[in-house]
Amino acid sequence: MKSHTRMEAIQEQEVTASNDVSNSGCRPDIVMFEGSPSLPSILLSPSSSRSSIHSLESSDASCCADNGFELDGLEHREAKAYYAKNCSLGAPDSAELSNFDTKPLINSFLGWKPMYGDVREQNLEGYISHVRHKYNAWTHDWLNPVSNELVEVFLRQIDRGTTPRERLLRLQAYYLTISTDDALKSFHCSQSALKKIMVEDDDDRCKVHALYALCMAVTYSGGSQRDKQDVMQYLLTIVQSNGQSVKSHKFAPVMSAAIIGWSFIASHVDDLPDAAVPAVAAFAQQLDTTDMQILCDAAQAIAFIYEFWRDIQTDDVHFHLPCDPQPIIGHLKDVARLDRWTVNIFSAKKRRRVRDVLVSVVTSLRYGVGPYYSTRLRARDVPAGADEDQVEEIGYRCRCRIGDYTCLIDTWTAFWRFEMMELVFGCGLPQHFPVNLIVSTCLDDEFWDKD
Repeated sequence: MKSHTRMEAIQEQEVTASNDVSNSGCRPDIVMFEGSPSLPSILLSPSSSRSSIHSLESSDASCCADNGFELDGLEHREAKAYYAKNCSLGAPDSAELSNFDTKPLINSFLGWKPMYGDVREQNLEGYISHVRHKYNAWTHDWLNPVSNELVEVFLRQIDRGTTPRERLLRLQAYYLTISTDDALKSFHCSQSALKKIMVEDDDDRCKVHALYALCMAVTYSGGSQRDKQDVMQYLLTIVQSNGQSVKSHKFAPVMSAAIIGWSFIASHVDDLPDAAVPAVAAFAQQLDTTDMQILCDAAQAIAFIYEFWRDIQTDDVHFHLPCDPQPIIGHLKDVARLDRWTVNIFSAKKRRRVRDVLVSVVTSLRYGVGPYYSTRLRARDVPAGADEDQVEEIGYRCRCRIGDYTCLIDTWTAFWRFEMMELVFGCGLPQHFPVNLIVSTCLDDEFWDKD
């Protein structure tokens, strides 16, 4: 089913791209930048220059209007994604594809004279924009043969960027590349460099993206089950130390990235119980934080762990929950009532989000259900004498949308996998789903419906 859906999507993209080319007559030309190697204009066009690319620290919700979580018909949260304007691209025909030279692309990321810094950043921005937002069957055909060489280039220079921005771009280019080729095996070559960035880099944004890169590498680029457990322990240490283990004390984005990364990797491991008990304790400590994002991520990570334990209990009647959920349920209720979530320091939207998350986690722990399950009855007025067990509950309310595809999220595993895919691909996720095999496998594309 997965293969059939993926092939249909690839064929559909090829037909659309071919029609675009025949109508527009466009072809990938070569443009020259002063003092830099030549680079295909598909990656560096005037519309994709620095002036038209939004800052990496900003986001635009309108770009992701067709992508994200939906709750009761409302957008659950703003997607964290970056994009470039005017990203339309017509793919060439087969003759032009056979002549597409990737050498200038690889050379454009090299050359370490300081005067070339701006050019390298511009080249990286063009590459990231193309792979993230314009990925299709044609991109797959030219990228995969050189992806291993590109990964080596990004890894070799990943900590040598002359500016934090260049290092940040190289990190993104690295994890986007390994997220498009399931044959790459780069984890063992990358983990030392990525962990070095976590400790030595002064820019916390680089640390956040190094965590994303580490998670994607261990999951999809050659990491074994043992490697996954080791990285999970590394991430848990960051949470337990409040970021001090990576010299980023209580910096919320780093803490949040560690929790998200732990949950994402845990959704891919076969044996979680050994790591789950200390994780529950570490995440429970974060429930007293004043940061909204850390609170929500920690609570939802706890719900994921209990879901894993319930699945074991279903198969093994003699299995008992290692940790009683009742104290956590009581703690979450107390946290939801604290003044800091009701005063006007936070917007009404943020306060509502905190409440939705905490109620969702409490319901999940109490009733053994997935995210955003409502136990309210569908009938407004239950007839007198009617058995409430015969009245249907509202049930799951969280629906994930990727472009024209939708899926009801009924497990925390699916929730965390989509969360990471959205962080990695942002507004470009519809371009990768279901064409990108890694994305379609991660999100189980057979459970998605096309509008």
